Amino acid sequence: MSLLLPYNIDIKPPEDNAKLEDWKSKLEEDMKAIQFQDNRNHVSEVLAANDVECDDLGSICFGDAVLLSNYIEEIVVSAISHQLMNTEEPNYRGGRLIISSQSLAHGLSIFRAGELSSKDTLKMESNGEPPQDPTNGKAEAKMEPSTENKPKGEKSDAASKGDASKKDADKDMGTLLQLLQNQ
Repeated sequence: MSLLLPYNIDIKPPEDNAKLEDWKSKLEEDMKAIQFQDNRNHVSEVLAANDVECDDLGSICFGDAVLLSNYIEEIVVSAISHQLMNTEEPNYRGGRLIISSQSLAHGLSIFRAGELSSKDTLKMESNGEPPQDPTNGKAEAKMEPSTENKPKGEKSDAASKGDASKKDADKDMGTLLQLLQNQ
């Protein structure tokens, strides 16, 4: 190591208490900024691996960024699903879906709700209570819109927009299915 880096620089904290407190607070701020940037970079890497980008990652608060970074692999599918279900015409750049930080926040809230639900289930099981069915016997909601209630001759939104948007919708669903299979 000394061959690569021949100089050794010792950094000593200030001896004056006022300067020491200021030095410590600046050091903590810098550590938080580096951790925040590291978390954003990790989230960006996972999104890029899934052909997704988010332009406004900087708008996510520090606490959410840490949690998002730790569980992005579990959250990304919900975020993509939210973006596709709530955007008429999804944006693409370089073949990648552009999602908003709101979609990531929605995925994070779903993850948190699932974590709370699983903790409640574990508590009930440890107390000898049987776990409750969160759907109360109802069938799970489908991701695709139903065409049963549409009058005959009325086309779905994707079909009426033409072949280009149908291809985008097919690509979106393909991406979503691929992500679900990888989980």
